[in-house]
Amino acid sequence: MQIKSFLLPIMMATTVTMAACSSSDDDKTQTMSATTMDMSAHDMVSLDTSESQLSYYIAFNLSSGILASQSFNLHTDQTKQGILDGSNGADSAVSQEDLKSADQIIRAYFEQKAAQATDTSTETSVAEVEPTAEFLKAEKDFSYYIGFNLAYGVSTSDSFKFDSAAAVSGLMDGAQGVESQVTPEQLQAADAELRARFEAKQAALSEEQMKAQ
Repeated sequence: MQIKSFLLPIMMATTVTMAACSSSDDDKTQTMSATTMDMSAHDMVSLDTSESQLSYYIAFNLSSGILASQSFNLHTDQTKQGILDGSNGADSAVSQEDLKSADQIIRAYFEQKAAQATDTSTETSVAEVEPTAEFLKAEKDFSYYIGFNLAYGVSTSDSFKFDSAAAVSGLMDGAQGVESQVTPEQLQAADAELRARFEAKQAALSEEQMKAQ
């Protein structure tokens, strides 16, 4: 589905995050399936406003993209908490130092799997490379930051009011590989409405500035 002009700046938050959890290196060919290890049932939320539909779609697009990439295990409990913290303006529970460490640990793990996949001198199967407790913590830290970065970047925008409950619902649906609750037609209508609001707000602001001159 083509993303409309109003959605592009907002979707940049998810694009940056997606780039952080995937790699174009050949050593990531053998990866873990992007499953949700902390999956729990989520409450159905109302998606009857443009804000809720857009918030849902942003998170759905993020988690379904990670699932499709098959390059990262998204721990949804941590991502949900990150969304809530980011949307409430709280400080990140994962420091930049922890995030860098998590990135190094995850990369090292996949490099080890890739090396064993190409090493014909060993009888150890790639599937036998078990993730360590350190690796699982790194995945959880990264999962948290994905949600935090998404929500913080979007909620600080004055373009629309971020709906964290709808975002969590979209996150869970995308991670489970189910069909989006927001149809392309609804997304287009939401985009048109929010874009019209934004343009009207900008026009009013320009008019006020001209009167003040």
